[in-house]
Amino acid sequence: MLYKLLFILIFSLGIYSCTNDNQEEFYDSELCDTSNITFSAEIKPILDRNCKTCHLAGSSNGITLVTYSDVKKYVDNGRLMGAIKHQAGYSAMPQGGKLDDCTISKLDAWIKTGALDN
Repeated sequence: MLYKLLFILIFSLGIYSCTNDNQEEFYDSELCDTSNITFSAEIKPILDRNCKTCHLAGSSNGITLVTYSDVKKYVDNGRLMGAIKHQAGYSAMPQGGKLDDCTISKLDAWIKTGALDN
């Protein structure tokens, strides 16, 4: 009987811990590496996953985020981070919901280190 109770307790704790995981806890600032962020390895894949569908060359919204020079234009005028951080005065992007904190931190770190084409 004691083994059954112990099994039920351990099983219940395992189920409980899985249901309380969330993305923000997973991407805690200690786990989110924002050092050595490069455009080709980190930023371009983020934009391709989250922005490229709507912001292709010639898209009806007029904002293209395909090449480095496209992206740099919106970095320089502040519109990229304003939209991504859902700041007042900017169209919140992506439209499906805010990016996770780690992804935003990586974009921010890349910009703060000069938004290089590397």
